[in-house]
Amino acid sequence: MRLSITAQALASTYAQQSHSVHPCCVPQIEADHGRTAVTSWPCPEPVRGSDAMQFRPGLTEKDRLTVFIGDIFQAADLIVNSTVDLHGVKLLRYWLDPAQAEPNPCHNMDIRGLINITGPQAGGFTGRANASGPYIFISMPMFCGVDDRLVQDVEGLRCDWEKHMTWIDVEPTTGVTMRAYKRLMLSSRLGPLGSVLEPGVAGNLTIPMFWAEETGQLTHDLARQFKSSVYRAQWFIANLGKMCWILGGSLILIGILLAVLTVELASDPDKWPGQPASDVVVLAAARDMLSVRVDGGGLPVSSSAGASENSSEGVTTANVERRPLLQPVGPGSEIVSAE
Repeated sequence: MRLSITAQALASTYAQQSHSVHPCCVPQIEADHGRTAVTSWPCPEPVRGSDAMQFRPGLTEKDRLTVFIGDIFQAADLIVNSTVDLHGVKLLRYWLDPAQAEPNPCHNMDIRGLINITGPQAGGFTGRANASGPYIFISMPMFCGVDDRLVQDVEGLRCDWEKHMTWIDVEPTTGVTMRAYKRLMLSSRLGPLGSVLEPGVAGNLTIPMFWAEETGQLTHDLARQFKSSVYRAQWFIANLGKMCWILGGSLILIGILLAVLTVELASDPDKWPGQPASDVVVLAAARDMLSVRVDGGGLPVSSSAGASENSSEGVTTANVERRPLLQPVGPGSEIVSAE
């Protein structure tokens, strides 16, 4: 039997369940319907892990995930198997850690890949350990990953890991599950005497009963919205450092050019573009005032060697002997300045 459930149906089913989650940003299940541990195992199993719908953001291929699966009364560890793509969104595919399939006396598991839930199914979450009841086993469909001895006892089983494995595809940046396939097969076991109706069937034979599949995945429209928001923000953050370096370098270069230009223009004002002739005369007069020699009485002394007329502006200036403004006149003289 195969069941195909949409993402909305999965979300609705989950909302109807009663879970207690950790009050942090990423849901961590701490109780299922008020029960914090499965005591019907030989070793009590605490309720722990995520609900497989949301994990912590910033996942890498080295990260391991833990989910609590109520169908098997225990938590499961997941590892990255590969990277996949869904509508242009890059995802990490997680599936069961092979070590989870090894025999475990705490879970009455003596055959690789075959989870024995006989006790918890008979006694419930809080029942006594090792409660008796009909044999019930959970595995991957077609006995994928189960001990080869069981596969050889049943004809017609063809394992396809892609079609028969339970896995979830998680978007690593947000930690949100974008696609999930949950596949489980239920089996039972004949007693040591075999079958009364089928005398030819040997005893202690594990027989598959049925397998079921639950699926859910991100729609194309939601994937487009996700890419336009999250991926655009990722690109901006990834290139923010480069943009800052380019902007900073440009500002430094502009500053250097302005500094060089300022020094050049200050040393030779005639280089100012569009400088009026009157301004040139004013600047020349200012330089003359700063270069005249003064006597002891502080009066400016100039030697009129002649006069020159600025034919372009009609301004006459005196030719003076230009010396530093502050200069001793003779031995023992003090430096004075012109007011």
